[in-house]
Amino acid sequence: MSKKNILIACNSEFVFNKMLKKLILKLELKYKVYVVLNLNDKDDKKFSKNINLIHFDYPNSFSIYKILISLKNMYKIAKNIRPEIIISCNRNSSFIARLICFLYKPKFNIYIAYGFYFHDYQNKLIFFLSYILEKFLSLNTNLTLSQSNKDTMVALKFKSNKNIIKTIYNGIDTNLFNKNSFADHIKINKSKKLFYLITSGRLVKNKGFQDLIYALNEIINKKIFNIRLIIIGGNIKQDILNYENTLKEIVTNLNLSDYVKFTGYTDNVARELSIGDLYVLPSYREGFPTSIIEAMSSSLPIIATNIRGCNECVEENVNGFLYKKKDIKSLTNKILQIYNNSELQEKFSKNSRSLALKHYKIDKYIDTQLNSIESLIDEKL
Repeated sequence: MSKKNILIACNSEFVFNKMLKKLILKLELKYKVYVVLNLNDKDDKKFSKNINLIHFDYPNSFSIYKILISLKNMYKIAKNIRPEIIISCNRNSSFIARLICFLYKPKFNIYIAYGFYFHDYQNKLIFFLSYILEKFLSLNTNLTLSQSNKDTMVALKFKSNKNIIKTIYNGIDTNLFNKNSFADHIKINKSKKLFYLITSGRLVKNKGFQDLIYALNEIINKKIFNIRLIIIGGNIKQDILNYENTLKEIVTNLNLSDYVKFTGYTDNVARELSIGDLYVLPSYREGFPTSIIEAMSSSLPIIATNIRGCNECVEENVNGFLYKKKDIKSLTNKILQIYNNSELQEKFSKNSRSLALKHYKIDKYIDTQLNSIESLIDEKL
């Protein structure tokens, strides 16, 4: 009996490798999988026996012409592959793939929502339009897997009768993100007797990294010179602006070059996190931040903005602190509160690791997705 075809739409190789690969490797056991994504070298390729990667240029800005071209090309791919199941994630790719489902009509249209089209960072008009868009697309969606319970609560207000919505949160490899795996690296760096602030993610404006740099400057101005900031991440090809250069300019203008390290994109995130004393995510919007639970698994105290996603994995005064986004003074004070209190550091550190092990193991996360998808299919067939 031949395997059924699945089409999976995602924005980039980064998303494929970081968020989808382990799920796809499990789907491969029962299905033939076609991943439609923006490949760095733009050439289609075979990832494994039953996984094919197809290059696709998703529109990265609002252009009616680009959207129509993308819809036309996606429809051609769907007609050629003839998938019974279409799974999409990310806003750009899911917008195109879910619209195509109105035309192609697969048996199952599944949306993995890393963050809905609407979010807290939008003004009221854009939020309203985004909300209406999600409501419209949900009419033809069979299953939505949301990473944020607060997103789910909003989405339930507009769900159609055919759309099942579940909260699945997120998951990471807690064995990889474990300080005990990097004892030699920690020993070398800790011999310098420095206090390391760590942050990570794509270097885009709405991640708020500029706020953290300004907070660091406030701390240095208080004559605290043994503190360092490591920024893990960079820009990907699909980013319209290279915000990394803007952040480096801010560092240079504030004379902080000796205090801030940019790693660029690296496969050694767990290693970089291992020397940290405190993790900070100053983001203005999130789905459910993988970066925070990686830091939690690495036994780091957490400071994050009090927004959806962040305030679901950071428990106030349990494994860290929350603060109002863009409030640099509050961020500075929270950092100093942890910096000056070793007992608080130890408490938050232990609780972070404990919460990560309890709630965010990658196997549990993948199994929850897989079981949700297969339960839907078994029920409908």
